[in-house]
Amino acid sequence: MVSCNPSLILYIVIKRFNMRCKIVDNRKEGQDRIISKYLYLPKRIGNERRWLERCKIKQTLRYMFDVTCGATWWEWRDKEWVDNVL
Repeated sequence: MVSCNPSLILYIVIKRFNMRCKIVDNRKEGQDRIISKYLYLPKRIGNERRWLERCKIKQTLRYMFDVTCGATWWEWRDKEWVDNVL
């Protein structure tokens, strides 16, 4: 009987799943997006605080790294309020 490393088996399964479903990771640091939401609780960006209103927020994608445990993750950071000018 041949024994394999469990992490190698998991890697192969994930690789085959990604190939089958054609999952593509398009994330790049510095990407921007605009989200729209209703603020039930106060939210502060810069020196301005808003709440109890519908607003649009511009966000930037950042790659985060935790020095203490070595964990990494992607995070959307709020950059600025987007005001509709008509």
